[in-house]
Amino acid sequence: MKDKDFFNQLDKELDRLVPPMSEKLASEPIITRDPSETGEEQTSKRVRRPQRRGLFAFVGVAAAAALTMAAVLPFALSPSDSSQYIVMRTDINPSVSLLLDSDYIVRGVMSNNDDGDALLSDEQFTSSLEGKSAQQAAVLISERAAKSGFIDVANRGSGEDYNRINVSLTADGKTDGNMADEIAAGLTNYFNGIGVYVLVDCTETVEVGIDLSSAFDENTLVYQRLDADEMEEYAAQAVYSFAQELLGDALERYDLYEHIYALNEQIADLNGGRDYWDITPGSGENALLCAEMADKLAKMSVLYDADYSSRAEFLIDYGAYMTGILLVDVDALKLLYDDGIDGENFSGIENFDTRLNYYNFIGNNVLKTVIEELFSGSTDTLDELIDSAVRLTEMRIEARLERFTSLFELERKPITEDDYAEFIARIDA
Repeated sequence: MKDKDFFNQLDKELDRLVPPMSEKLASEPIITRDPSETGEEQTSKRVRRPQRRGLFAFVGVAAAAALTMAAVLPFALSPSDSSQYIVMRTDINPSVSLLLDSDYIVRGVMSNNDDGDALLSDEQFTSSLEGKSAQQAAVLISERAAKSGFIDVANRGSGEDYNRINVSLTADGKTDGNMADEIAAGLTNYFNGIGVYVLVDCTETVEVGIDLSSAFDENTLVYQRLDADEMEEYAAQAVYSFAQELLGDALERYDLYEHIYALNEQIADLNGGRDYWDITPGSGENALLCAEMADKLAKMSVLYDADYSSRAEFLIDYGAYMTGILLVDVDALKLLYDDGIDGENFSGIENFDTRLNYYNFIGNNVLKTVIEELFSGSTDTLDELIDSAVRLTEMRIEARLERFTSLFELERKPITEDDYAEFIARIDA
């Protein structure tokens, strides 16, 4: 479902449905802390995500409850009690915070970590969030995260590995208490509509007497708010993060080539020397191997724009690729990736051979230049550090978008209510 269609459908449901307030909302207590414990007045409420099988129907119910509350609240709250600002923080792993006004409209945008900087490095995308509703902005941020590979669109979920989006709302005064559930339901329905399994957890907290808007200024990205020492650490971490991602991508491509070559050999052995491109799959082991081969070739096409319709095309590319990495110790790089690239195993003169092996495998000259500038100390000024970090951040998100957008745009079967219930059971949530 396209963004426009999704929001149009949401608007129609808001216009059409006006039932009474939900029993859950009417009966749920607000937990009030004793001001003496903290030295300031503070009221907290945690809004749980919708129950497993009720998410598909929840958008209409939550929206209707919000409309009912809008009619009741002017009489229930005085102006001094009402929320002036709400901060909505979305953690995927990119972490982004939005400043919302009392109508839940985006008035400010801020990144909370280097992945958030990558996500918001496109000024056009960042500025497009302002003026959007909280629900719309949550979908747009999460969609961009999926297009950038931070959400694995192919991951159906297991107890150990599944997609998760955490959203927290912090208000400086009383709210209708229903927005968290609306956002959770909206995100769940959006991703179900495009066939991507995601668990969404959204909470809401009221913190009276704090200034939520002061942190939001023109410094949207993390590096814009750092001093020289912090910037040096940030730039180094940007190097390690990007280098780790590029290594993971290169190793995946290497494994794909190796698997395709090995599968074709197995198919040829079963068919008297005739390989994948010469036979029809048939049945039994042959059919299974051919199906696996087709999956690997499709992945190579989507991720690396390499289409192999003939044996000759594959063997030519495979031979050129293997020749290009003839001097590379791939096993050492796999160990480096498993350990995670950091200062101990990648920086300094003592790790020069590791970096050289890495460069021979990756072949990213811009990254190589930035890394050697940082590690040699030639980036002496804050402006030079910022320039290096900006270059890396922009390169990183461009590489991720180039790699993962095509995967995101593949057509998938929408997730039904029963499918989603099975997903929740699989991840034991």
